[in-house]
Amino acid sequence: MAILLSCTCLCGKSAQTVTARSSSGDVGPIPISICHCNTCRHTSGVFFTSYCPIQPPAYDGEQLSSYTSSPGTTRYFCKTCGCHVFRARQSSCTDEPLWEVATGTIVNEWRDDQDGDGPGRPVLEYTRHEHVADTVDGGLSGWLPAVSGRRMEGLSDVEPDVDPDLETETTDSSLDRTVEAACHCGSVTLRVRPPDHDLAASQQPHSGFSDLLVPFAASDPALVANPGDVKWWLRPSRHSSSQDTPPTRYLAGTCACQSCRLATGFEIQTWAFVPRVNILLSNGKPINFSSTGCPGIEHLSTYQSSPGVGRNFCSRCGATVFWHDTWRPDLIDVSAGLFRSGSGSRLVSLLDWCTSRVSFAEEAARGRRLLSAQRGISFVESLGTGMSSGMSSDMGVSVEGHA
Repeated sequence: MAILLSCTCLCGKSAQTVTARSSSGDVGPIPISICHCNTCRHTSGVFFTSYCPIQPPAYDGEQLSSYTSSPGTTRYFCKTCGCHVFRARQSSCTDEPLWEVATGTIVNEWRDDQDGDGPGRPVLEYTRHEHVADTVDGGLSGWLPAVSGRRMEGLSDVEPDVDPDLETETTDSSLDRTVEAACHCGSVTLRVRPPDHDLAASQQPHSGFSDLLVPFAASDPALVANPGDVKWWLRPSRHSSSQDTPPTRYLAGTCACQSCRLATGFEIQTWAFVPRVNILLSNGKPINFSSTGCPGIEHLSTYQSSPGVGRNFCSRCGATVFWHDTWRPDLIDVSAGLFRSGSGSRLVSLLDWCTSRVSFAEEAARGRRLLSAQRGISFVESLGTGMSSGMSSDMGVSVEGHA
């Protein structure tokens, strides 16, 4: 009996069906780990990755780029849309590499004694967290203590809501509080300034609300458009109890939309919303976008995922870097997994994480079938439950325009 997995990337050019590889040799669900290591975060741009072991796939060197992220480990991502599809790791037990497929690419999963069109027992199961210590602060592991009712193994001893740098956090705008953001290979290296470096410039963009704050699927489009021009991406210091104090942080959150899932290859994307003027190149100038990329960053590829929407990724290591569109050109989504901070991956001195909602949670099953759809829904529901009962953040934003 074999387990079959249909997978695809966002552009569809890497679509194929692969056969899962089970170490247990039985018919039980294949255990899947969630990895929080620095390498996975910086090669993907997301906060955690997950892969399913498979038999060697049909590798297309014309469509997939390869990147050796560490000795013996090669990652394969789509040259067109940047989606991470496969990973191959050398094993001490065999001369052949052991292959894995990114779980976010899986759109259908079934046993070959079933037809793939009917109900069946789960074939993949999330069981443990790995390398949580790399995050310093626990990363987002504290939001996933359990998935589908199963307690996750490998949770770190790090207290999820403790920032080691909290006591030294400052709101003194005269100090340099810029933070580096970089992909794994270093081809994309940026500096991100806090909003109070130039508050007037940080308030300049106009943007409709994020789905984090106003769910698009259930809201009046006129309200989503943000008629009150609320600067919802600007957030106060952790030390402040008043919304009237100058903002020192940016809103950050999770996204489960189909496009983000298939653009990264993983279940959840993590974005920070940053004004373009505060995202700096190595020469100190703010980024600008062209139809082909970003002048000043040689290895940044662009994929137009829908009309007017650009997604950027490193063409060398595959890390997702930006999301931007023509309707809000001065407010950019930055992949939060790229930030570098010794105080912890969540970087709470600069980012205020929304815990009230997983953005586009309604799309957890979109484009997926049966067991894959059920797995996606369960994962996103588990994340939402963990967020609401774990770390908390008072968004304090009124959609009517009054903070």
